[in-house]
Amino acid sequence: MRADGPVLAVELSAGTGSLALIGRDRAAIDVRRWAAPPRGGPEAWRALAALLAQVDGGAEGLSLIAVGRGPGRYAGLRAGLIMAAGLSLPTGVPVRALGSAAALAAAVLREHGAARVAVAGDARRGHCWLGRFRDRGGWPEADGEVTLCPADELEARIGAGAVAVSPDWSRLAPRLARRSGVGPAWIEADRAPDARDLARLA
Repeated sequence: MRADGPVLAVELSAGTGSLALIGRDRAAIDVRRWAAPPRGGPEAWRALAALLAQVDGGAEGLSLIAVGRGPGRYAGLRAGLIMAAGLSLPTGVPVRALGSAAALAAAVLREHGAARVAVAGDARRGHCWLGRFRDRGGWPEADGEVTLCPADELEARIGAGAVAVSPDWSRLAPRLARRSGVGPAWIEADRAPDARDLARLA
């Protein structure tokens, strides 16, 4: 481990996977993204090899490994945690598991300048998971824990005035009331958390 080395971030919680190598000044050295199969897939390992080739000393030259801990796809989360542990155990590089929802909220805060952001996803069986965040100097501050709620209560739980985003928008949209002028302002596209934002949070 090198205290002044870059941070490696692994984010496999959603339909788009990503790995990022970020300098200690929070500047991106390299970011790799791909359509993530359910279990991470060979793309993740190819991306990892390409990023580590840019680090003096390979994995031992990292200062920190950040990994998304969800909410999200179980198989992808497990693959990300296995990758982080597999790099950390032989090298001693510390691992920090961070909320994938917070990483997505950070991107929305940066892009939209919103005071409040809600991140939601499809938890199946008629339920959604929901994380709410406030802007704290350009960084997301969690407003409580990520919770589960019935899908038909999601917009009421979010409330008006927030920008809402989801990695599962295409699945959630048919269930939302989306009444004009009522409820949150949705970003109407699937948006996955990004490893670059995860690394900067770390």
